[in-house]
Amino acid sequence: SYASFCDAVLNNIKVAEEMRRQAAMLDGGDEDDEHDARRQQELENQAQASAATSQQETFRLKVLRQCNEWSKQIFGVERHAVDALDRRLKLLFLLLLVASTVSFLVLQLWLFRNLAQKDVHLI
Repeated sequence: SYASFCDAVLNNIKVAEEMRRQAAMLDGGDEDDEHDARRQQELENQAQASAATSQQETFRLKVLRQCNEWSKQIFGVERHAVDALDRRLKLLFLLLLVASTVSFLVLQLWLFRNLAQKDVHLI
């Protein structure tokens, strides 16, 4: 039942199949004939449900592929503009990082050589 919920509502087929496998493993310990017949019927029902699930999954994959293709066509120009802006910002931040590192090193060396060494000589 929870596996069906995961499959139908949450659209998480992997979790649903894992729950079905766990339930099948837990049910495997009984050896009654009546229970075996009921279990066989449940397995057949699960096989039919699994076939329906795989058809739904195929449909889901088709829709996902179509949406991915359409999004590139619909927002192509805007997407390229955003990508270009993103590259410019990354380059700007990289240049800012390099400039700040260089200025820090120059100031550190200048301050150390000029001020710190003069102060050591005065002590």
